[in-house]
Amino acid sequence: MNRKDIISCPYCGAEYIAGEIFIPDFFLGKPQNIERDSNHKIIEDYGKQMDSKETFTCEFCSTPFDVVAEITFNVIEKPDYNFKSAYSTPLERTKLFLDEE
Repeated sequence: MNRKDIISCPYCGAEYIAGEIFIPDFFLGKPQNIERDSNHKIIEDYGKQMDSKETFTCEFCSTPFDVVAEITFNVIEKPDYNFKSAYSTPLERTKLFLDEE
């Protein structure tokens, strides 16, 4: 299995999937009442911030351990789907030919 979200117990090596250890609402945070300035930059977020650290106790050997997720966000522009600039699609008429016998 080639998954990147597998976490191993440091003592016995038991494997867990990140979703078994991290609680989604806490892991990703919960944005609420986001305030932005005139340049659309975030000034304040009154919700819960992202929590990438969790303490867990292995279910097989009872060893407690901390898991810290290192998260990066890669942003890639999709120019083919950006309709801010003028765009036209050439239309061709469908030509229908009927053979007469």
